[in-house]
Amino acid sequence: MDISFSCDKCGQQIAIDEAGAGQLVDCPKCATSIVIPSPTSAKNEAKLTWKPIAPAASKPPPAAVPQTDKNNVAQLLGRAAGRNVTKIKAFLGIAVIAGGFFAYNRWEHHKAIRAFVAAGQEVIDEGKRLKSAVEAGVGYDTFVEHLASFKAKMDKLPYVSSSLPDEAQSFKEQLEKAERLYGNAQSEWRYSTAYELPSQARMALLDAGFALGEADWIFQKDV
Repeated sequence: MDISFSCDKCGQQIAIDEAGAGQLVDCPKCATSIVIPSPTSAKNEAKLTWKPIAPAASKPPPAAVPQTDKNNVAQLLGRAAGRNVTKIKAFLGIAVIAGGFFAYNRWEHHKAIRAFVAAGQEVIDEGKRLKSAVEAGVGYDTFVEHLASFKAKMDKLPYVSSSLPDEAQSFKEQLEKAERLYGNAQSEWRYSTAYELPSQARMALLDAGFALGEADWIFQKDV
């Protein structure tokens, strides 16, 4: 029985009796020495077939983001930016309001000080006229007229709020003391039967003059 096999080099088909298995034989086509295979090997060789190797599967490309998803992302980013802009506007609005409120309070504070200083100067001027009239020895009626003018200026003196300096409070206290002492002198003089000022009225006028002078000093120094 013949053994059929092919040359390893040129592929020439060769058939030799199986008794020559394991021996060398030259290929009739290319003269290459070939070991005669055993019948079993020959049969196995005949059964071998070449199969093409399938190329390795490549990874699929990343899935594209649908246009709708892109639009959703853009919308989310737009909304986030809009919220940030709104917050910034709100913060700026609060800052402007707070700054305006602070500026208004400072303006009101300075306005109150200017009003107090202006009214205080009028009281001091009227008090000096009253003091000068007393020192000049005016009569009771003239004294009462000057005292009425002094009290009218005192009534126009603004209320001393906590926003004003402490010196303003001291100034007003001295003026009120002078007003009270001048009023005491008026009472003593009114009910006196003597032509001249009674001693108590004279002392009250003297103390009132000192109080007025101290108020003037505070006004010129601190207010």
